[in-house]
Amino acid sequence: MHRMHPQTGRIVGIVLVGMVGLLLGSRLEAQAPAEAKVRKKTVLGSVFAVDPRFEPMIADRIEQARSDLRKQRLAGKFTAYLSCPISARGGGYEPTNLEISAFTKQRLEARSGGRIWYLNPGNYQIGRVGGREPEGGEFLWMWTQILAGEDGLGNDFDLVYFLGPSDAAAFFATFEQPGDRPGDGVDRYIERQTSDDFKRAILADPVRLAEFRRFYLLRASVAWSKGAHDEWNIFVRINRRRGVGEQIPIYFDGRPVSPAEMETEIAPGYEIKP
Repeated sequence: MHRMHPQTGRIVGIVLVGMVGLLLGSRLEAQAPAEAKVRKKTVLGSVFAVDPRFEPMIADRIEQARSDLRKQRLAGKFTAYLSCPISARGGGYEPTNLEISAFTKQRLEARSGGRIWYLNPGNYQIGRVGGREPEGGEFLWMWTQILAGEDGLGNDFDLVYFLGPSDAAAFFATFEQPGDRPGDGVDRYIERQTSDDFKRAILADPVRLAEFRRFYLLRASVAWSKGAHDEWNIFVRINRRRGVGEQIPIYFDGRPVSPAEMETEIAPGYEIKP
């Protein structure tokens, strides 16, 4: 049996240790995004898990939103926040949600005679950083700062509107044709979609297509959005601080909510409870 030279054995050992180190390093690097999250506390006392690498971009979006709000105030307009589902949670589709939010913004602004400007969250998205996508914690930490302001009183907003099923129905009604039944606009909308992504994500999967129809015919509201749940609680807490007579009006699906609803928190989305 051939015996390994001691020096050769040492070299092999060093190589093996190095390989193990590289493997462990790769695993640690793969775990880094989750481990990089830190708990960030807002002016309202809520806590969200945030990757610090997103903070510069979040700061830019906050300043962009505040600048847009200042411009509208200087133009003599009232300012409102439009809370709407963006993600595909519940069976929706993000590009469709963005279309509905843009449509609803235009519809509500036209209904106000141009007196109210609605801030649409779809226009303030956070991009990828370090190869990873932002998550709910990053978004809601950002939106809490925008909505609550530095003092937690939400002074940049005169009203908040939470998107409901009738708002989505109004969007799809624009696709209906004479003789159609209510709700046929969803199928008309599907027929008009030509993007490869829609074909792959929705049309190629019968289960996913059924979920799409169910969501936009029966759901399609902030009730299915984790982020919107946190936003509801943000305004409830703001209103508690402001007190009766100075509270920010809350609307859902086209109607003002009752005083009891305005002061009632709901199940949180991305907020971390102690």
